[in-house]
Amino acid sequence: MKTTLYLLLIFANSLSLFSQNIHKFVIGNGPEDFVLDTFSSTQRLIVSCHERRDKVKKKISYFYSVDINFREAAKMIRMNEPDNFYLNLIGIDIEKFNDKIFLYATSHFKDEYMVVKYQVKEDSLFFIRYYSNPFFYKLNDVAVFKGNFIVSNCKYFNGSIAYCDSLGNCKKLLSHIDFPNGVYFENDSTFYYSSTFENSFVKNSIKDLTVTQSQKIAKIKGADNILKCNGKFYITSHPNFIKFMQHKKTAEKKSPIAVFEYDGNTTVLKKIYTNEGELISAVSSAVIYKNNLYLSQIFDDFILQINLADSNPPTINSSKK
Repeated sequence: MKTTLYLLLIFANSLSLFSQNIHKFVIGNGPEDFVLDTFSSTQRLIVSCHERRDKVKKKISYFYSVDINFREAAKMIRMNEPDNFYLNLIGIDIEKFNDKIFLYATSHFKDEYMVVKYQVKEDSLFFIRYYSNPFFYKLNDVAVFKGNFIVSNCKYFNGSIAYCDSLGNCKKLLSHIDFPNGVYFENDSTFYYSSTFENSFVKNSIKDLTVTQSQKIAKIKGADNILKCNGKFYITSHPNFIKFMQHKKTAEKKSPIAVFEYDGNTTVLKKIYTNEGELISAVSSAVIYKNNLYLSQIFDDFILQINLADSNPPTINSSKK
C-alpha cells in the first residue's frame, strides 16, 4: 500500500512538472492547419478546424484565433459571405500584401473545390471572394506569394500542383504525384511541396510558369504540412499509416508523429520532435516561435504549445535523420 501511494505521488509530481512545459488550447475538432499571424496587433495562430471523423454526421468548419502570449483562444467571426455559403476547411495560408492582411483557405462542397480569400481583421474575417477552377479537383493545401498562390491536389497516384494568379487564371505545374500534401511558395521562382506516399520533401524551380528543376531534399515518411519561420522550415509526418487510420476511427487509438526542421540550405533535416501519440496524435502542422513549439492535429480538438526553453522539454529529439 505504501509503495502504491509513493508511486502515485511521484506520478502526480511528474504531471505537475510536465504541465509547466506544455499548454493545451482546446478549440474545435480537426484543427488541421494553422498560420502564424505576426502582422496583427496580437501575436497569434489562426487555425482552421473541421470535424473529420466519419462517425460524426454534422460537420462544421471554424476559424480560431489563438493568442500565444495570453493563452486565449476564440472563434473568429466570418463576415460578408454569400448566402448559404458552406466551408469544409483544409489548408490555409496568410500574407500581408499592399498593407492589408489576407487569409487563403482551401475548401469544398460536395465535388466543388475552391480557394477562399478573406481579409483579416482583429477578431473577424471579411470575405473577399472565392476561386474555382478545373485544376481544383482534390484540393488540400494552399500557399500564397504577392497575391498569387499555388495549391496541391492530394489524389492517390495522380495528384498535382497548380499555380493561380490573383485573378484566378490557373496553370498546372506538376502532375502524377502520389498524394502531394503541404506546399510552400517561397518566391516567384521557387516553391516546395511534400508527398505523403512518395515520402518526400521537394524543392522546385520555376520560370515562366514552368518547372525547370525538382530536387528531392529528403525522405520523410508520411510527410504532411510545411511551415516556415525565421528562415527554417518545419515539416510534419505520420510514420505509421496503419495506426493513423485506426486513430481516424477513434481517439482512443494513438497515431505516432514526427516533426522535422530544415534550414533551407543543406540537404540535412533534423528530427526535432517525436512521440507515439500519447501527447498528441496525427500532427499535421508545426512551427517553432520564440522558444515554443506549436503542434496541430487532424482529428482531435486541441493544439499544443511546448516550451523548449526548459532544460528538459518532453520528447525532443535533436538527432539528424
